[in-house]
Amino acid sequence: MSIEPMASQPHTSTSYSYGLLPEHDLGCPAWSPFNQVRAELAQILAPFAVAQAAPDPVMPWRALDGSMLWELEKPSGATSVSESDVKSLNLRAGLSELMYNRIPDGDASYQGGGKGFAGIAVDVIATLVGSEPGFSPLLEQLGLADLRSVARADESSEVADAIAAVESVSNPRRKFGRRLTAEENLAIEMRAVFVTREHFEDELGYRTEDVGTYDSYDVRASNGQQVIKIEVKGTTTDGAAVVLTRNEVNLHRVEYPNNALAVVRNIVLDRSGGRPVATGGELILVMPWEINEGGLVPIAYDYRTGV
Repeated sequence: MSIEPMASQPHTSTSYSYGLLPEHDLGCPAWSPFNQVRAELAQILAPFAVAQAAPDPVMPWRALDGSMLWELEKPSGATSVSESDVKSLNLRAGLSELMYNRIPDGDASYQGGGKGFAGIAVDVIATLVGSEPGFSPLLEQLGLADLRSVARADESSEVADAIAAVESVSNPRRKFGRRLTAEENLAIEMRAVFVTREHFEDELGYRTEDVGTYDSYDVRASNGQQVIKIEVKGTTTDGAAVVLTRNEVNLHRVEYPNNALAVVRNIVLDRSGGRPVATGGELILVMPWEINEGGLVPIAYDYRTGV
């Protein structure tokens, strides 16, 4: 395992914990003992040190515990790992078996072609830090900046989380990382509804009602006898892909042309406080909204077993 230094960034707990990315070459051990890389870890963590405090490599090493992507060995019989365990027992850590086995044969370097470790590494970064711009220097230094497209560009955080939720039901023994928390999703959704209602009321002259808690669409807009049922989707991405449930699709197939799709994209999510705060956002409105059947991509199936 070798560690590439990361460009200086403001201190945050997230970047401090995940400011390391092991480089794997076939033929080398998948895991490395802590003492073998602690000097390199200290170097990569130096930009995140607070004031004159020396960086502690144990923190990110312990952060590997419990991840689907990385693993940290535990002392026999232990359910958790302490800082003293890491230091005194020289615990090993590295790629999880799942990730290690995904590395194709013959891919001897992360600079190699195809998906390979570079592509997997991009997926790892995307899963852990989403689209945080502060991690761009890390991608640059690892030689992965040009491989961003390897991680599915059409898969927004919301789509990825929906897939993870479905996978967790289908495969309850596996761990599937989420990019957004429930609080973050709620903040994004509420911001999108606010922007949509503001536009319909101030710009289009409708009266609106938030019906998302009890109906299969989000906002009811009325103007005299005209009633528009609006599907609202908020996202921190460019809005190229959003998640629709079966009920939502069925409803809007029936309600066309008295319906609309409102995508509020590029919402800014502030995680610095006690609760996430969503601001900004650009409204893209399709009204009336006729669902493009070719644009629907299934992420789960209801399978009739016949038993």
